[in-house]
Amino acid sequence: MTSTLDAVGAPPRVELAISDGGDPLGVLQRLDAALSGHPHELVVDLSGCRSFDADTVRVLLDVHCEAVRDGAGLVLHRPSEPVLQAITASGLQGVFRVQDGSDDHRQGARSAA
Repeated sequence: MTSTLDAVGAPPRVELAISDGGDPLGVLQRLDAALSGHPHELVVDLSGCRSFDADTVRVLLDVHCEAVRDGAGLVLHRPSEPVLQAITASGLQGVFRVQDGSDDHRQGARSAA
């Protein structure tokens, strides 16, 4: 996990890589720890996830809602195909901000086709 501090002491951006999407509790613990510093933006690199299920999508949704409540943004960076498929199957593709690696922040997940 990497972060930098802004003038008031809160990290403007925290970056975190998640590689085991099949462990929803572990994902929740890592994301909660990252949000505990009250960053302005939490960027979660999901490029290494080879498994991702509905429980983990629920964790992402809960963390997204918590981040929004706290005035922060959650960005899913380079989500793998299993991540995109799980998000699409849940019907939440329009909820998450996805960064595909070209620094192009956009709403919604890419097609999981």
